[in-house]
Amino acid sequence: MIHDPRREPRWAWAWPAVVIGLLALLGYGELLRPGRVPYSRCSDLMAYHLNAKTALWQSLARGDGIPFWRSDQWSGLPGLTHPQSQFTHPFAALFLMLSPARAAGPTLFLEALVCGAGFFVVARQLGVGRGAATFAAVCGLFQFKLIAVTYAGWLGVVATIALLPWAIAAFVLTTRRPGIGAALATGAVWVLVLHGGQLQLGYYAACLVLVLTAVDVTAVAVHGERGRALRIAATSLGGGALAAALAAYLLLPLYDDGSLVTRAHASYAFFTDHHALTVRHLLTFLRPEALGTPLDRSYPGEELWEDVAYFGWLPLVLAVLAVARGWRRPFVRSLGATALVTLLLSFDSVVLRQLWATLPGLSLFRGPSRILFLTSAAGTALAGVGLEELLRRVSGRGRPAAARCVLGAALALVGAEGVHHARRYVTTLPQSEVLPEGHLASRLAQDHEPFRVAAIGRSTLNPGWAAWWGLQLVTGFDSYNYDRYARYFDLMVSGEAGQPVARTWAAIPSLARLDLLNALNVKYLVSPFELPASMTPRFELVERFRDEPSFTLYEGLGRSDLYLYANAHARPRAWWAGKVVGSSDEETLAERVREGRLGFTTYVLGEDADSPASPSDAVTVERSAPGLLVARTEAGVARFLRTSEVWHPGWRATVDGIAAKVLLADISQMGLWVPPGQHRVELRFEPPGWTEGRAITGAAAVVFLLLGALGAVRWRRAVRDAIGPVRGPATSLTSSPSTSR
Repeated sequence: MIHDPRREPRWAWAWPAVVIGLLALLGYGELLRPGRVPYSRCSDLMAYHLNAKTALWQSLARGDGIPFWRSDQWSGLPGLTHPQSQFTHPFAALFLMLSPARAAGPTLFLEALVCGAGFFVVARQLGVGRGAATFAAVCGLFQFKLIAVTYAGWLGVVATIALLPWAIAAFVLTTRRPGIGAALATGAVWVLVLHGGQLQLGYYAACLVLVLTAVDVTAVAVHGERGRALRIAATSLGGGALAAALAAYLLLPLYDDGSLVTRAHASYAFFTDHHALTVRHLLTFLRPEALGTPLDRSYPGEELWEDVAYFGWLPLVLAVLAVARGWRRPFVRSLGATALVTLLLSFDSVVLRQLWATLPGLSLFRGPSRILFLTSAAGTALAGVGLEELLRRVSGRGRPAAARCVLGAALALVGAEGVHHARRYVTTLPQSEVLPEGHLASRLAQDHEPFRVAAIGRSTLNPGWAAWWGLQLVTGFDSYNYDRYARYFDLMVSGEAGQPVARTWAAIPSLARLDLLNALNVKYLVSPFELPASMTPRFELVERFRDEPSFTLYEGLGRSDLYLYANAHARPRAWWAGKVVGSSDEETLAERVREGRLGFTTYVLGEDADSPASPSDAVTVERSAPGLLVARTEAGVARFLRTSEVWHPGWRATVDGIAAKVLLADISQMGLWVPPGQHRVELRFEPPGWTEGRAITGAAAVVFLLLGALGAVRWRRAVRDAIGPVRGPATSLTSSPSTSR
């Protein structure tokens, strides 16, 4: 029998929404306070995400649209197609309309609500009543890992966590009711996951769903329902393919970037990264702060959110009850197996090492304990089933009032504990403190030429303020960075350029090759101390700034003195090279840069050539913006135009509108040959695969809408044929969508 939502009393759906909404306001209401920004000393929001969203906001304000390229750190890196950007994620829509400081808190609040609502939907899909489903929603709303990640400012991760219950719900729907509707639901959920800022969780969830679907299809086929098994498989694969096609404009450029980033050279030690669980971490199933807390710095290693397993002591008990008493319920075994397997995979083991070595894509990530987010999701869904089993037993003994009391007590317990934890961990500060106005930034803003800034030490300039302050740093904090630039950076800092290794920070503890610094268009150097006399001939002190605002990840906000130096030997954003030394491969190119000196000579991936100068030769930078460089050139003969932009296969060059070849220069930058005479040279960045991906996404959107319209027509016909016209209120139809398989 088909469930008719028109026969449900309106209040039956109102009270769960009211409960979830009020508890969300009690726990996360701090995020909605006007004029304040989420803050903690461990916040990636401070160190990265506000900066990325500021780059977006500034690009929109200039009328340049969503940026393909950012110039605020690492001497340049992708914008739109960066895994953590989320520029086009629907959950990040507020960042398109409001400044990052105003949008951050409400965005995190809405994502927490989406997470809670997702667990309500999952519970209903599992055959749970509204009361137990509301309990599951509150448990999901206040998952301790979600609270801790909000504290850590993992803006991208919160979006993916919020979608995990919806991914489970899509899997359940696909298995119960394969068809167009389930395929569309699967596609809608997974396209949001693919837009999320935490590819690792999406990767884990996708692997899990594939395995569970394969097991379910096999079981159905073994029981003689081969047609149904084929429909389930087709629905699952169709939904996944639709999601991939809808996200093609992001996935194709990301695929091309896979071999360019330092993560491509990651080791197993980088993957574990001190975040594989040990036996003592099991204590956090019972108490979240059993090993300490970052609030008072008692947790070793700071990053509690990576390793904590807690999703509530009452939900844990009820999850165990669900497995013990509700074993025969559909999907309970799948969720129980998910919780167990994901827990085991969070430990360093022979199995994990083998998976890392053989499973495609796994080596690009780090922190195996992050799979615990799936453990929490499965446990929270099971908790709703466990409470339903308990309520049925109490109500079945003729005590419905007692069942209501049990439900009320369960909601009160998880709600009170969740609000308590959320109010402790989720804090805000005024915007003026989170995004301060520094005198150093004001001084640099007076220089209107394109230039970059280098900072001595990791904590001298917070990379999370670079875009806000209008700076372009050669250093930075980012999980996905380019191996060629990392190699160049290592040579500049240490004098050696070995094979690139995976990293998240680019900091300057020392400078071994000033010529490489000059070639990055570094006009200013910022130091927390006075430079030694050996460096002062090259760097002139401009000004000392006292009590400047600072932020250091894991230390927090502070104040310090900074020294601003001008670099008289800095190269402009574009200049004529003198001698051009070619190399047949990148290893030879890197070796020649290591042995030589940048300045008059440029080392390129190509052939040797002369670039002789004449008195009339000139290069004038007409415009420099993220992803765009326009220069006017004049030369008596063909010459090589060297730029300080970071090389990427997405850069395209034109000379007077005619395409020109871009060459890799000096390990990680680029240049091109310009014919004699006066010319307009334009370099513009567009992600590889963007054109093709956009076309695929557009076609997939049309297909999605057509299938949605077709599915809606079929559903209305099925409802009409099954229940006939509805005349007035009816109470005889009591089935729920969870009773039919």
